[in-house]
Amino acid sequence: MFRVIVTFMLACLAGLIVQATLVHSISPYAIAPDFIVILALYLGLKVQNPAGVLGAFLLGVAGDFASAQFVGPTAAGAVVVYGLTVIVSSKIYAEHPFTMAMLALFCSLADSFTYVLMVGFYVDVNLLTAAVFRGIGIEAALTALVAPFVIKLLELSVSESINPAKYNNDSLRRIR
Repeated sequence: MFRVIVTFMLACLAGLIVQATLVHSISPYAIAPDFIVILALYLGLKVQNPAGVLGAFLLGVAGDFASAQFVGPTAAGAVVVYGLTVIVSSKIYAEHPFTMAMLALFCSLADSFTYVLMVGFYVDVNLLTAAVFRGIGIEAALTALVAPFVIKLLELSVSESINPAKYNNDSLRRIR
């Protein structure tokens, strides 16, 4: 379990570094995939219990602290993404790469609108402009393209530590 938590924390840190620094060092107006959305999506697919909600909230709080602007909008968006993922994955098979990409697109749009509405509430300004909508759409499309690959990488690195099928009968006999 410790390995799962460390892997997830490292994925969160790597996503925040890519999203906040590497892409914006190329151009300040560059748009990056939203890795917080992808990680919250992964939690919604794999951890459907109160620990998953807490994990999504903590991911969002880490994103809020990394942005150093407001505390709350990214956390609320991550919880919305988690909830939408749990609801959708209970109705359809969401682990197919195409379905996962469409779910990531939908969740990224929901996350972005949650963020815009909460920031608009904080600063009392209308952020619903054409430029903001264009940026939201591009970010959602990039997130949808990257999500199946990132989730597959997470599954490969985490599945070894939580998958009991990796032990064959010989190794179980040696333990007894």
